[in-house]
Amino acid sequence: MTFELYQMSPDKEFSNVQMLVNATPVGMKNHSADIMPVSQYSLSSLDKSAVVYDIVYNPIKTKFILKAQELGYRTITGVDML
Repeated sequence: MTFELYQMSPDKEFSNVQMLVNATPVGMKNHSADIMPVSQYSLSSLDKSAVVYDIVYNPIKTKFILKAQELGYRTITGVDML
């Protein structure tokens, strides 16, 4: 198994990524809850079998998770991290 870490850029292309993890507070209630840690372009460029994981647990379904679900990705919420 190989892990690659990326510094985020506005429109990074992730077609070779199998799991995208938000390990930042972006999306947390009272802390930029109305934005995502990556652009919609980047999120939608993921491989269709990819998993999207957001460690933010409040709200349970962040904008990032909701958009990933809308695009058909498997998701893991921050509640599972707790």
